[in-house]
Amino acid sequence: MAGVITPPNAPTKLTSFTSSGTFTPDPNAKLTEVHLIGAGGGGGSGALQAANSACSGGGGGGGGGYVQGLFTPAQIGASPITVTIGVGGTGGVAQTTNSTAGNNGTAGGVSTFGILVKSWGGGSGSGGGLAIASAGGGGAGSIQNGGNASGATAGGAGAISGGAGASGATALHVTTELGGAGGGGSPAAGAAGLNAGSSLRGGTGGGAGGGISAANATAAGGLGGYASAWGNATGVSRGGAAGTNPGGTGGNGAAITSGPINVAGAGGGGGGSSTTAGGAGGNGSLAGGGGGGGAAQNGGTSGAGGNGGAGGCYVIEYF
Repeated sequence: MAGVITPPNAPTKLTSFTSSGTFTPDPNAKLTEVHLIGAGGGGGSGALQAANSACSGGGGGGGGGYVQGLFTPAQIGASPITVTIGVGGTGGVAQTTNSTAGNNGTAGGVSTFGILVKSWGGGSGSGGGLAIASAGGGGAGSIQNGGNASGATAGGAGAISGGAGASGATALHVTTELGGAGGGGSPAAGAAGLNAGSSLRGGTGGGAGGGISAANATAAGGLGGYASAWGNATGVSRGGAAGTNPGGTGGNGAAITSGPINVAGAGGGGGGSSTTAGGAGGNGSLAGGGGGGGAAQNGGTSGAGGNGGAGGCYVIEYF
């Protein structure tokens, strides 16, 4: 807001929401600052394919967006304000049907602070394909959800600051500033899953699951994207570790804990592939996308996709 200066040593009160609730404004507050975060998308599960045939792991989910607002007492009003926290997208269910593509994840939910602020959700990762690449969900922008991946087509970037998902055919690893980052994809030829995109304030993407080549070679998953708060090097959270080859589970994304306001979280790592049981994708932390599950061969079970992290809301009142 133009013309408003926040005194550096002004008394403050912080109210945090990790689930939906109601915010009651303090009548003595002179200024209210809202940090709102959308939820991350779920990763896709890996494919289940016959031996001597290539398949891909699941794509990672996209990260949720971040929006900040600054309001006067007249704009906030005196009445309680409904706060809705977006629910993280669900990872795709592990595939148990022979010669079948993996299941898609679901998109992350939108967070709202009354009618004043809205923060959008990350797109879902697609399920691993049979000799077809999977793709990552798009990261949420300031005014739009990230797009859902479909087959080898990556989810589009949410308008204004969101990062696009990556197809398994393109080794895309992009860092965004305010929006959520895109999830990684898994190549059609059955190679290692790709790493996800990173973000400075929004949620980061989930890494893709590893695939299996036509020569029956298994592969590791991809790394979840890194997140950082306000560009502060001490406020960096690592993305979930890549699931090892064969069949390792992707690591869960870590939340930033360097201060009272966690404005972003990291995505989960992709699961490694295995001829018998693919590794599950890791879960995203605050707004992070879920990792994709690793592929497996017929008679086994592919890895499930990881869940996206829920959104959050942080309200600072200045007195």
